[in-house]
Amino acid sequence: PLKRETVPRYQLAAIASELSSRRSLQLCRRGFRLPAREGEPSRSAYCGNSWCCVTCSSLALYRNQTKTGKILGLAPGALSFTFTQVSRTSEPLSAALSRLRKSLASHASGKGWKALRERHGVIGHGYVLELTHKPTGWHPHAHGFMILDSEPTTASAHDLAQRWIMHSPGSSPWAQSVTQLPHEDAHAAARYLAKDSPRRT
Repeated sequence: PLKRETVPRYQLAAIASELSSRRSLQLCRRGFRLPAREGEPSRSAYCGNSWCCVTCSSLALYRNQTKTGKILGLAPGALSFTFTQVSRTSEPLSAALSRLRKSLASHASGKGWKALRERHGVIGHGYVLELTHKPTGWHPHAHGFMILDSEPTTASAHDLAQRWIMHSPGSSPWAQSVTQLPHEDAHAAARYLAKDSPRRT
């Protein structure tokens, strides 16, 4: 059996930087220097590439988790949701993502969406896309939240899920999840929402 070993994160970051073909990633926090302010020593700078750099993506992830947690914690009411769509075995990832994005766009637009917002007091929302692969093919799906102007009800969760099913043809009602998000769970929910996303959608 393989022996599992714990490696400090900074060592993994250093290895990943060395393996990169981009000079900017190799030098992040090690080669770049910011000019010193008066009375202060110069300091290392970040490359700012949150998509490719291990260090910068970790910082962006932390910032997004913290900001989202504060938003959810201060909201009068909030719903968390997971929206999925039917997986197609032979469908390429680009097509599956395109379907999901179209469903998300139509779900949150038009007269029906405006009426739902007014009926349940929806004042904002956000989501991230997560990619997984199953034997049935690529399975992109959305995790997100709805900010309400008061405590959510069973009806608001039900109507939100039903609207998704209407705009995502073939999606199973049993595969969707819309639940009330208690204030005490705000930061845990934010960490889950942003677990793989260095940038918010």
